[in-house]
Amino acid sequence: MPYGVEGDFSEMGGYDAMKRLISHQPDAVFVASDMMAFGALRALREAGLAVPGDIAVVGFDDIPLTASSDPPLTTVRQSMYRLGDVAAKTLIDLINNPGRRRAVSSWPPSWLFALRVAPALAPRQFS
Repeated sequence: MPYGVEGDFSEMGGYDAMKRLISHQPDAVFVASDMMAFGALRALREAGLAVPGDIAVVGFDDIPLTASSDPPLTTVRQSMYRLGDVAAKTLIDLINNPGRRRAVSSWPPSWLFALRVAPALAPRQFS
């Protein structure tokens, strides 16, 4: 069953949030930032839980530190440059053409996100 807790995008925020989630025994967690994921990994390690053996953790941002995390972190990369480029072009178009109707496009575009998967994913046995 999906369950969520709030954090503040810091390592300590991820640690505190994971401490609150552990009692719910999740199979996996999606963490809003890689920094929070590092805190979540620490809380899981302290609880004696193995990642990815006991629980899967996915971060978001693909910051450079994820390359050396232990265990390796699966993370979602977003193209900040391209996102900024589209936002700036859209804003300029809105300023230059205030009354023009715009077609709704599919969002997010396929180039915006990429998933970097940690090399060691463990299959789980279900009864």
